[in-house]
Amino acid sequence: MFFVTRFVTKPLKLLMQSVQEIEIGTYEKPADGIPPADEIGQLSRSIDSMYQTIQQQFRQIKQDERENFQMELRLLSEQINPHFLYNTLECINMEIYNHHNDTASSMLSNLGGYLRISLSYGNSQHLISQEVDQVKAYVNIMNYRFRHSIHLTTNIDGDLLSMKILKSILQPLVENALKHGFSIDSSVYFPIAPMIDISIWREPDTLSIAITDNGAGIDIEHAKEIMYGSGTDADGRHHVGLHNIYHRLNSFYGKTDITFSSIPFYENKILIRFPYQNFCETQNECD
Repeated sequence: MFFVTRFVTKPLKLLMQSVQEIEIGTYEKPADGIPPADEIGQLSRSIDSMYQTIQQQFRQIKQDERENFQMELRLLSEQINPHFLYNTLECINMEIYNHHNDTASSMLSNLGGYLRISLSYGNSQHLISQEVDQVKAYVNIMNYRFRHSIHLTTNIDGDLLSMKILKSILQPLVENALKHGFSIDSSVYFPIAPMIDISIWREPDTLSIAITDNGAGIDIEHAKEIMYGSGTDADGRHHVGLHNIYHRLNSFYGKTDITFSSIPFYENKILIRFPYQNFCETQNECD
């Protein structure tokens, strides 16, 4: 028990303290007392690196294109939401307290993988396989936190996995599906098992991405207003995901179509399509 308290529980609480400091704006550097070599130490370094990246981008806004950098900052800030981080760390702490060490270790591993992919050290693109791994890590974390049996399936053309795509296209859409389609972050009981499918395939002239779920459905007109508008709804809440995804894809790959279809509790789909030739030209090789 002494070992667990000294080498696991105490470093984890120090890490949670750092996350709280980031949230309230008092963070300066990683907390002393976290062993640098273990998984908690690696998480601490990842969080610090992501924090420093955000601070550097804030400084760059003053001398670069303000609008584009503001969009990227909102994206990165959403990916490392302190509320999400703190709640996940608190859940890990409870698993350790209840002596569920294997579960806690798996959660730490998934959180570390999620953060590493989210950061990607300033790159605007990464492999489609990494984009999918990010979603898998996120869903694993949510399954641990809420005890839901979220069933995630992926259907992706094999030759596309090693090609690069803009970062953080899939995860915000999956997060929206869980939050709004299944009330995953509330105490509401959902009568069916959440199922989400991600499919990516190539047509002759188009790359297509489909995110399908069996949740409560999509308010299609509201989704279009957010996507084509300012990204802010009537209540003033900012919806970074859909608005950001649409404009980033349009800027990077040219004309992008995003369509919605919804049969509540059966099949709700977001379909993204953009020119394959433009996508291909962003790769090292193009056929």
